[in-house]
Amino acid sequence: MHKKDAESWKITVSSDLSLNFAIYTGCIYGLIDDGSLSGENKLWPPKTWSNKLFESSIIILKEQWSQWFNNIIRDRGEKVISKQRFDLKNDMFNPPDFSGFSFLELKDCCKNAWKPFIEWWYMVGGGNNALSHFETFGNEKLYEYINDYENTVQRKVKPFNLYIDTVYAGVNEIIEVNSEYMIIVPVKPLNFNKEWWMKRLALIG
Repeated sequence: MHKKDAESWKITVSSDLSLNFAIYTGCIYGLIDDGSLSGENKLWPPKTWSNKLFESSIIILKEQWSQWFNNIIRDRGEKVISKQRFDLKNDMFNPPDFSGFSFLELKDCCKNAWKPFIEWWYMVGGGNNALSHFETFGNEKLYEYINDYENTVQRKVKPFNLYIDTVYAGVNEIIEVNSEYMIIVPVKPLNFNKEWWMKRLALIG
């Protein structure tokens, strides 16, 4: 979804493949701590491949996965701020062989997870289509919230740019990476969270 007011603001919503693949890999190998999740958010797929790992390797794989995921979101956040383009190679991996992938122990996990992930991602009822639904679902609400805010303060909202990545699971429902970039799990569509939007608009000014 891409919404833009000619005078002052732009909101882009994307269902990014790289973030969702990282989460899929972390879930299926049991590398994500579900105790850190809140609300209705759950991990999927189940950690069905965790039994393929040696116990001694799980700690280092969890550390590497966390570094990889944090690197991806930091890189994407910086690119949003500087208005650079995204691509898979720059998002820390080069599928399907993952040549140049810097986390050597995690590399085999990624190579094994890539094929089932892609099959699920592009199937009719898979992740890409499901998340794409949230790119447009209820987006008319955004205009309503911005209009309500502008009527309250009796002026146009200050110019802002917001890029939102949607992921299907694996993180808390909202991760605000920086002032222009955030990640959400659309357990409850953010477009219908008026309280959150009004607070966000108040911070923008």
